Amino acid sequence: MMRAKTETVAEIGAESAPDYAPTDTSYGAQAWLTRIGDIQTIWNEYNGAGVHVGVYDTGVQYTHPDLALNYDASLHITYKGVTYDGAPSASVAYGAIGPHGTNVAGLIGASADGANGVGVAFGASLTGVNIFNDGELDLNGLINGTTDGEGLVYALRQSATFDIVNNSWGSSGGFYAGNSSAMDGAGGAAKDSAWTYATEAGRDGLGTIVVKSAGNDRGDTNMNDSGAQSHSVILVGAIRVAGSKSDFGSYGANLLISAPGTAIQTTDLLGSEGYAPGDFFDQFSGTSASAPIVSGVIALMLQANPELGWRDVQDILAYSAKLTGSPVGGPPDPALNFERNAWFYTHATTLNGGGLHFSEDYGFGKLDAYAAVRMAQTWTVGQSAHHSANMATVHSNTVNPGVNYGATFDETFTLDIAEQVNIDHLTLTLDVGANMLRQIRIILTSPTGTEVELFDGVAGTANNFSTYQGPIAWNYSAQAFRGELSQGAWSVRLVDAVTNLTLTGTINALSLEIIGDLATIDQRYVYTAEYLTPGTLNDTDGGRDTLDASTIRTNSVVDLSLATASNLGGVGITLTAGHLATVITGDGADRLTGDDLDNALWGMRGDDILKGGLGSDVLNGGAGTDDLDGGLGFDTVSYEGASAGVSVSLAITGWQNTLGAGIDRLAGFESLRGSSYADVLTGNAASNRLTGDGGADRLDGAAGNDVLYGGADADDLFGGVGNDTLDGGDGDDRLNGGDGADKLYGGAGADVMTGGIGADRFDGGEGDDLLQGGLDNDYLDGGLGADVMQGGLANDVYIVDDLADQVLELADQGADIVRSSVTWTLGANTEHLELQGAGALNGTGNAMVNSLKGNAAGNRLDGLAANDSLYGEGGDDILIGGEGNDQLRGGAGADAFVVAHQFGATLETDTIFDFNVLDGDYIDLSAIDANSLLAGNQAFTKVAAFSKHAGEMALTFAPGQTLLKLDINGDGKADYQMKINGDVTGASGGWLL
Repeated sequence: MMRAKTETVAEIGAESAPDYAPTDTSYGAQAWLTRIGDIQTIWNEYNGAGVHVGVYDTGVQYTHPDLALNYDASLHITYKGVTYDGAPSASVAYGAIGPHGTNVAGLIGASADGANGVGVAFGASLTGVNIFNDGELDLNGLINGTTDGEGLVYALRQSATFDIVNNSWGSSGGFYAGNSSAMDGAGGAAKDSAWTYATEAGRDGLGTIVVKSAGNDRGDTNMNDSGAQSHSVILVGAIRVAGSKSDFGSYGANLLISAPGTAIQTTDLLGSEGYAPGDFFDQFSGTSASAPIVSGVIALMLQANPELGWRDVQDILAYSAKLTGSPVGGPPDPALNFERNAWFYTHATTLNGGGLHFSEDYGFGKLDAYAAVRMAQTWTVGQSAHHSANMATVHSNTVNPGVNYGATFDETFTLDIAEQVNIDHLTLTLDVGANMLRQIRIILTSPTGTEVELFDGVAGTANNFSTYQGPIAWNYSAQAFRGELSQGAWSVRLVDAVTNLTLTGTINALSLEIIGDLATIDQRYVYTAEYLTPGTLNDTDGGRDTLDASTIRTNSVVDLSLATASNLGGVGITLTAGHLATVITGDGADRLTGDDLDNALWGMRGDDILKGGLGSDVLNGGAGTDDLDGGLGFDTVSYEGASAGVSVSLAITGWQNTLGAGIDRLAGFESLRGSSYADVLTGNAASNRLTGDGGADRLDGAAGNDVLYGGADADDLFGGVGNDTLDGGDGDDRLNGGDGADKLYGGAGADVMTGGIGADRFDGGEGDDLLQGGLDNDYLDGGLGADVMQGGLANDVYIVDDLADQVLELADQGADIVRSSVTWTLGANTEHLELQGAGALNGTGNAMVNSLKGNAAGNRLDGLAANDSLYGEGGDDILIGGEGNDQLRGGAGADAFVVAHQFGATLETDTIFDFNVLDGDYIDLSAIDANSLLAGNQAFTKVAAFSKHAGEMALTFAPGQTLLKLDINGDGKADYQMKINGDVTGASGGWLL
């Protein structure tokens, strides 16, 4: 699945580059590609590479030359141990092999290979999921009862393995027990649950994008299969290539967008097996064709911005859609053939200074690939992604009217929403007698006055009703309220639509569910090429808002300081002070000026002039020759969104070729952010912040106290002179702090970190790292993994957390401390060991003078040779001084002081400072052979004074101290002695002899 930025076709915004034109032989016949926005300009940059699309259909003929290059068989569905091939196959329902899925796949992603035609996203990966194959995954098998449907539902849940799933199929007339009850009863709920799961789990939580055709029965989509009601689904209507409503396309308040669906040219089964002879079909029609065109554009959007959530994609399609057909405000135009519903503006306030346009014939309008991709590129600037995890769901009260109806009726009910949510999708649940549906119109009005017909009764669909007379609860959904606010009283009007019917029944219950985002004072105001009349943007709620004019191709001027007049593409806009934090413009030569607050100014393509002002600003000129001035404050120049790696230096005051984003002139910047590719970023003499983002970057802070962040991939970071902070991020990075007291963080990956001159602090993060200190007192923490740490000169501190860690010190390189959370033995030339954590660990010294310190648990500390200091701290510890004159402190707990080594010619004297028999302390001499003249291990004998017999232990006393002496050879002289705090007698206990 796609998350990382992928290779593009050409550089972003290379204005001199001609539009990309495929050389495929049938491309010229694909007139529909010229009617979905300026897609050739988009193809200069994006082709869908790296995006995976699942085609849930009759199978995809992946041996077809136009599909073979892009087909990905690794994502075939495996169910109950059987992997289901994605190719088309004969079935009971369809008879011969069905070409439908191959037609659909070609529209999404037929490759640009010089033969036949191309798909919208000709670089995307395609995988077929054949749900019409007479097997466990078969949709018709569920409907006719030959399968239990579990395989189909499993396959639908596997939508989560794709970035996008296209569903050019459905059922109709599913209000009640009938020919599609399996899909619209319990099966329908399972289907909706599967798609909801995909939006929750797909794309690492950003959500799989679920696209579905609206249907071809010219009926109200709110009466179609239950999938049309799901908030997870992008429901696509069909228009003629010229833009007017198709003669077959279903309509309804739950349509999101429309795309060409009449006489579309696409791939066909090879030879004579398809709809037409040959390998290409030029009469593919239906919403089955319009849905994959939208799926292809979404693939371009996700390549442009892999961080979009599934709810972002729905928003972008709605806001970027173009008016088509009859004008807003007038009646449906009979000259446009099959329009049934008029356009209207909603009471949202965030598109072109007002509401969104909507028609139940078209949804929010006609698909515009250019506008959708341009908007997608910067949609997450100024806001985070919108997905399931941050989705808000609110409900109204449930009204149970129990109203009986007769020959005529007109009833209005009020539903209240207490919470304030910015609406994405709305569902009305209405429980009435099913026979009433033959004559009912359902009209819903929002608290702000937007009136939407959710269902139009018998109009166009009377033939779908059966004689079923019982009550039914059905969900009627709407996209039309997108962008409005939920709080307040909602009006539901049920009105008799057919005067000659005299059916009777009861209105049982109704309620609302709304999903969206918890309302915030920070708003995004979108302006498109449909902004044609000068207006005012005035938001006084105190939020920090975004002006998004990313789809406008001509020159704009936006001055947040209000010193000069502003316009968007030449159309005037009056701004008010203080509320706009972010401004994004499009492909024109734009002039953007900030105010005294913190601003983000994004010029995108074109030769732009951006000036930040007084705050801490972020300026991104995009492609082109840009003149950027951060002004006062701590300002950032950003190259996010560049189509290739950039090479930029803050030390250059004139024009410089950035390589990946045109020729820029920079002034007044302290911070520099790179692209998703391999960048070379250089600071200046000031204290800079350099951020590499994706790609294998090289960052050089130069002078000053700099902060460097490499981001993803293998980066080279050099701090230079000054007290710098270096963070490699993900990847196998190389970090060099240079001169100064630096902080180095490796992040994930196997990193090589060098401190240089100065007291440096290292954190290796994850991976097997190499940490190299320098001339001063360094702090080295390898983090997770098997790390190698070299402190160098001076007194260093090492943090050890893995038995495979290595601490390397040379002679005369200072007095060093190892702090370990695992059992540890000091290596050569390290002096001090401190055990950490809560575990019962062992600590062992070396031949040097060591200090060993335990933790709060029971530790075993062994000093080995030399004059060591052992500190048991908490817990029941075992302290072994070893050779040399050792100092022992047990700390809290019942501690054992063990003497276990062979004595030499030089008398050794150990000292115990806190011996206490009452705490359970004891002295263990049992490992020593008390009599060296006899074989075996003899025990000591307590005596008042030596009598020249081997194996004697004598105690002498002085104020506050007891001296223990051992004679193992019988010469009457002490071979070993121990000083013990307090008066300890042979009879007081605490001895193992």
